Amino acid sequence: MSSLLIDDETFARCHILSEVVVDDIQDSNIVGVDKLSNAYLAKCRGSFNLKWDHPHDPTNIKAYEECTTVPGIIPYYWRPKGNEALPPETQNVVIRQPSYVSILPLLISARHYKVDIQKYDIISERNSFRKITMNNEDYVISVQKFGNTVFLRRHDERPDTMNDVGHRFEQLCKPGYNINAFYYQLIEGNVDNLRTLISGETDAILENEHPIELKCSEYDDIYWKYLDQHWLQTFLSGVDVIVFGKRSRNDTDPQLDYIKYFLSMDLIGEPEKNRILQRLRQVLQFLKDHVKKDKVYLLSSRICYVRHLT
Repeated sequence: MSSLLIDDETFARCHILSEVVVDDIQDSNIVGVDKLSNAYLAKCRGSFNLKWDHPHDPTNIKAYEECTTVPGIIPYYWRPKGNEALPPETQNVVIRQPSYVSILPLLISARHYKVDIQKYDIISERNSFRKITMNNEDYVISVQKFGNTVFLRRHDERPDTMNDVGHRFEQLCKPGYNINAFYYQLIEGNVDNLRTLISGETDAILENEHPIELKCSEYDDIYWKYLDQHWLQTFLSGVDVIVFGKRSRNDTDPQLDYIKYFLSMDLIGEPEKNRILQRLRQVLQFLKDHVKKDKVYLLSSRICYVRHLT
């Protein structure tokens, strides 16, 4: 769980406090709602690499130009054999993510590909969409409008270790990708009548240029509790296939037992997909309608945790 960087006192000083009221439609098969997933139409508009060690000042254009490579070097997928050892741990590889996430890499990449950002209603990195939609953790997102376009930028502080099993499985699946940088794609989509442009980290690319998601677990299947999040992440990025690695339960020297493939579209049912997208649509439409130019807004969710005494 990431820490919340802006406290209640800061929110208390805000000029206006508004609550986004989301109507979770129980029957998600009604006409008008069941078309949301069909209308998104994810389209890749470009790619970039972002160095692991990147600036903590979200407005430092020069620094972000130096650590952003456009077009991105592609991490091509290579199918591992069964019964292989995962790559060994690397000492002291912990990436401290910036406290204030920057959308400068997205804008730098869009400029390179001559993508007209003024044509979009919402511009964001993918994780802000996920936080808004799942609404199951604390978050703070800065919101500003320039012209008719609303920009979202989340406040986040979290360490990212490259030694966990998931990252080591990713290394095994893309042996030719040897740079200390993340790979992102620019994805254009439509959330109902709202045109969106997001950046999303992409695990690997097939030879036919289709993106894929990589997952690894000691269990036989993808953990059921997060199927909705996995679906949303892949859906927003136009990913059709999840490559799942079943590993041994030996944490000190884990072995890859076998590979399975899952179609993203089969992770959850249509009613759940459209309930998720309906929530996203309502929040984005609220921001589009209520955010004014020349002002800075904070969109926040606070989750109440109940501790059970035994």
